[in-house]
Amino acid sequence: MGKQQMTRRMVFKGIEQVNECVADGQSCAVYLGHIFNWEWITSLPLWTSSQAHCGQLYHALENSVFDALFLRVRQRWGAECIALTDILGKTIEYKRMNKPTVIGYIGDQVPYWNNIHHWCQFLNHDTPVMTGTERIARKYGQALFFLDVKRVKRGYYEATFRLITRTPEALKEFEATDIYYRMLEESIQRQPELWLWTHNRWKRTREEFDRCFMTVNGKVVPRTKE
Repeated sequence: MGKQQMTRRMVFKGIEQVNECVADGQSCAVYLGHIFNWEWITSLPLWTSSQAHCGQLYHALENSVFDALFLRVRQRWGAECIALTDILGKTIEYKRMNKPTVIGYIGDQVPYWNNIHHWCQFLNHDTPVMTGTERIARKYGQALFFLDVKRVKRGYYEATFRLITRTPEALKEFEATDIYYRMLEESIQRQPELWLWTHNRWKRTREEFDRCFMTVNGKVVPRTKE
């Protein structure tokens, strides 16, 4: 698929808000969900200003052949795939270079036990949620957006940038995360067939967490058996 067809099939709206942040030298953290067609969101560099360095968090696949294939597909439009373990280093590196970034974070996944720091009501369930995006944005003064995707018709999508805040450090802890999950819930309820329901979002319960883990000085540690 060429650039012309790609920009016709995946249209980004509200991009001027992102470009405004970039023009001010401010990086942007973009909350995403597993709502179709998230793979085409990697075409964002075709829409942002040339000042922005776009990217997305990436989990390496076990099969090396498919891993190489997906890296090539996801980076073909200029968006960098950044390994989850490298995101802090990359954030610091680009900040030192005064290069504003626009990084996508898919947050509707199940956090590991040691990464559960917050729970929220999501689709009528008590849900453990990832908070790393908010913590990075608060620490480095990044603008926070939610990318609201909807299918216009078969093979055609619109992704609208909805600003959460340009000053996440001014919000209460986890407030931005809660706002993201409310926006994601609204998006899913609008077109439920677009969400990846095969992800078991609720396989970790608060009861099991409270029974097996506790939080000490901000870190989740196993409870010791008496």
